[in-house]
Amino acid sequence: MKKHRYAAILLGATLIFGGTGCSSLISESGQTTAGRTAAATSWIKEQTGQKEKALAYWQSVNENPAASSLDKAVAEFAVNILSKNIASLIKENGDNNKELLASILRKDTKVEKNALPSLSSLKLESKNQLDNGKTMYRLSGQVFTSTPDKLYPVIVTIRADKAGKIEFFEVEND
Repeated sequence: MKKHRYAAILLGATLIFGGTGCSSLISESGQTTAGRTAAATSWIKEQTGQKEKALAYWQSVNENPAASSLDKAVAEFAVNILSKNIASLIKENGDNNKELLASILRKDTKVEKNALPSLSSLKLESKNQLDNGKTMYRLSGQVFTSTPDKLYPVIVTIRADKAGKIEFFEVEND
């Protein structure tokens, strides 16, 4: 009888400790750590490809001789914002500070390829003329992280004066 009790305790301990060790390698969805890593890597590669297409589009707008100086300024802004980690750009209260705008408008020669969260797309939704020759642009985009199949919509609002200088921008969750 004592042997059975010890065997039961040993078996129970083995199941508890063995189960704990295995649970860290297999997720609730039944996917192993290696499988989750491969899925995340594939997802990031796919979204980075989308980002490169969006960058190419906005660069072509910026380089188009027929584009207005205003459209070129917005295109350059789009290239710069697509090239950055945007976590610091999304603020709950929508505050806009001049240093942040200046950092986006500053032309960077390198693209932060592995910066997450990042925009994978950005497209023009609307362009409206305001009073005093100002123009309001509304761009929609999607943010991705390393979590597969999760995209977070954002709206980027840009106001520029008639000379093509961007005066204001805001990034908000859609």
